Amino acid sequence: MKVLSGTAAWADQTGLYPPGLASRDQLGVYARHLPLVEVNSTFHSLQPVRNFEKWTDDTPDDFVMNVKVYKAVTGQGQDPNGRPVDELLRRQRYSVAPLRAAGKFGVWLLQFPPWFQPGERADELFEVARRELEDDPVAIEVRHPGWFDAAWRETTLQRWRDLGFINVIVDEPRAGATGLVPMVPTVPAVTNPAHAYFRFMGRDQLGRLAGKEDRLRHRAREDYFYTEEDWRELGDLVEAIAAEAEKAHVIWHNNGAAANAVDSARHINERFGVPLPDPDAPRQAKLDL
Repeated sequence: MKVLSGTAAWADQTGLYPPGLASRDQLGVYARHLPLVEVNSTFHSLQPVRNFEKWTDDTPDDFVMNVKVYKAVTGQGQDPNGRPVDELLRRQRYSVAPLRAAGKFGVWLLQFPPWFQPGERADELFEVARRELEDDPVAIEVRHPGWFDAAWRETTLQRWRDLGFINVIVDEPRAGATGLVPMVPTVPAVTNPAHAYFRFMGRDQLGRLAGKEDRLRHRAREDYFYTEEDWRELGDLVEAIAAEAEKAHVIWHNNGAAANAVDSARHINERFGVPLPDPDAPRQAKLDL
């Protein structure tokens, strides 16, 4: 079992970067601290191949990048050019070719919104995703509670197994505590023996009620500070579940100003014996041959 831990995005980890560092240089610094990152810019727009070429060049040989699928695919936005889902997925898969060639591509993350429910339409989208992303590892995170209620839970997990999808195991505010849309409970099940995927997004139940805008509520939740007790509990979960898979990725999404995503990722890496980069070690410049 090989475990790697990192954060969702690198731009939010401002404590890693010296003042005045250009945003284009941040990933290179981040990769001196942690071995894994989840790319979120790909959720907001399709990224060109040149971006992945740069990110590949900026990171060590053993660095891994998981890539979030474009929001127009998962129903959380519109593609400005009106392209169909299959084309968007083909374009996105093509864009990560530099990562794949360097052995740095990890997993696709399809994160669906709370209004995405089980049914025929969802099944059709899963089939398209499986076809267009070919043999790449694909992790699925669903947020509508119906996916894992008593009537659908086993059907959902079996569907993931049949398609080779990776069930995303989440940690977030508990259902029924917020007065908003109930959150999906943690479902500690491995559906692809090659890979387990964890996303830890904070436990502040009241945080989701802070502010009048969804954006402010979301940011308040991201400010959650995971304690050492939380680390032990979640580390035990990773150890128990990851034993059923060849590898496990643990992503921390508590990226608020008062949170501790980087320290949490370091803790998990240290617990599972992952050698961390030396942030003070000089990087040899790549030669332009």
